[in-house]
Amino acid sequence: MRLRAIPLIALLVVGSFILVSCGGSIPGTIRKFYSGMENMDGNKIKSTIHPDSPMYPSDSDLDTSDVMGDMDFGDMFEMSVGAVNVTSQSGDTATATAEVTMKITFMGESVEETMTQTFEMRKRGGGWLIWDYDFGSMF
Repeated sequence: MRLRAIPLIALLVVGSFILVSCGGSIPGTIRKFYSGMENMDGNKIKSTIHPDSPMYPSDSDLDTSDVMGDMDFGDMFEMSVGAVNVTSQSGDTATATAEVTMKITFMGESVEETMTQTFEMRKRGGGWLIWDYDFGSMF
């Protein structure tokens, strides 16, 4: 019985790796994108954007060292994602909205705004990646 389970487990592990490396669910990809933004993790952000998208960043686009230097932003910048809703889906394309709250705290003063942002998604390798997004108005 165990010998039959090994190929099934291997298939699940490989399938999970392919799905993660090629995108995931629409809400999961969008949440990962904002996690990368909040943590200034360029690799995480890049992993959520479709490589054929005109929005796909180059490595130099993600290098903030010349602008940010060695600054530690700590808890200065916070993001949280509320509801993520798929508003349309057809074949390998979809549109989704995300309710996002952004908070910036500087010298004891905080500014917080919640907005709805729209994402155009494309499928790649069985998972979903961001093709384009509209941040709407921020602050």
